[in-house]
Amino acid sequence: MTDSRIQSIHVEQVLEHAARNEEQYIADLKALLRIPSVSGNASGIAECVEFLSDHLRGLGMRVRIFETERNPIILAELEGASPKTILFYGHYDVQPPDPIEDWEYPPFAAEESEGRIYARGAVDDKGNFFCIVKAIQSYVETLGLFPCSVKLILEGEEEMGSESIEEFLPQNLDLLKCDDMVWFDGGIHADGRPEVCLGMKGMAYVELSAKSLVRDLHSGKAPLVDNAAWRLVWALNSLYGPDQRIAIPGFYDDVVEPNASDMALISGSGLTPDDILQDWTIERLRSGYEDLSGAELLRRLYFEPTCTICGISAGYGGPGSKTVIPSSASAKADFRLVPNQDPDDIVAKLKGHLCEQGFGDIEVSVHSTMPASKSDPDADVARKMLDVMRANYGEPVVKPIVEGSGPGCVFEKLGVPYVFARLGPAEDRSHSPNEYTTREAYCKGIATVIQFAAEYSC
Repeated sequence: MTDSRIQSIHVEQVLEHAARNEEQYIADLKALLRIPSVSGNASGIAECVEFLSDHLRGLGMRVRIFETERNPIILAELEGASPKTILFYGHYDVQPPDPIEDWEYPPFAAEESEGRIYARGAVDDKGNFFCIVKAIQSYVETLGLFPCSVKLILEGEEEMGSESIEEFLPQNLDLLKCDDMVWFDGGIHADGRPEVCLGMKGMAYVELSAKSLVRDLHSGKAPLVDNAAWRLVWALNSLYGPDQRIAIPGFYDDVVEPNASDMALISGSGLTPDDILQDWTIERLRSGYEDLSGAELLRRLYFEPTCTICGISAGYGGPGSKTVIPSSASAKADFRLVPNQDPDDIVAKLKGHLCEQGFGDIEVSVHSTMPASKSDPDADVARKMLDVMRANYGEPVVKPIVEGSGPGCVFEKLGVPYVFARLGPAEDRSHSPNEYTTREAYCKGIATVIQFAAEYSC
């Protein structure tokens, strides 16, 4: 059976098969979502790897599990009707569900209410990559094969930096050889338009720690001893200026301005400041940004690096009062980086800056780093993805680089174009309490992958 016959005759049959099996496909997703595969949860990770491996083998795929120092990598392969090979990527690990008390439903119960399925990982990324799995299943059960040869790689460390896959890929380039690479994660835009992304910001995720005493002391002794919390606050204050610029010398040296093609994509999105407020469900933008155009806001979002304090821990923060001088304090921060910035260089500049400012005692621990990446917007795989998304959802929002970070930099080593799109619902609450997908988004996502596979194979 040729790929053209799949394209012209059988796609509707595959779509009908997926529609008839909607309840089973949703039940399978719920079973996956009930597995607590938080990156650092060994038992949840092992259970998830077993579930996915068994499921993929049941589709006739060749499945291999590669053990790493951290979480296993799953590679599943299936020969298709076309000699073209596409590499799909997904991650089975999820963010911790904290704060648990803010969830309306248990985060690993996959409870359904009014068409919404609530669970950690419902969109990021289980609910997205499982659309690929179910599209493969629909083709196999209807036609006995997939339109093209497919490789599916699933990792368990995306939420903590993708270190193992970064080590795995350069050693297995032949194993992962493909023509193009695609992955799905996150939700569509608030106005219902799809998002197609052609690049990702880089990141350096660090922890800054201050230590002043052997143990916490009574706060009455404050006149005579150092307070680790104040020490950390002063160090953090040195990183960011009142001009809303990062104050580390040399931080912006390698930043490259967006080119004309990038700006055309940004301007063509048509997004307004109000669209951003609605999409993010926030009431206002940062001070001084109220009068900027949508295009300028997007330029800053995509092409300006950032420094974000993600969390601070010191002393006592529980109910009631406890008057102590903290003996230690720590803060976790991420630097989102743009193309041409080297995360290792940024960490070195951070450490040098702290020493120059008199904070050489502040310990800097690096949790994860990854450089930014960009793909070719004119690649065939990008055009075909845009065509399918346009047909199913409407005119796409095309992002030359997405504000988040991910494994795009890793897969650049394959030397093939990649594209990253979103199949989840708008306002999906990824990384937040009450993350959810919907029946409609999940089933439409499966249909989209079915149609994309047929289009891609031509």
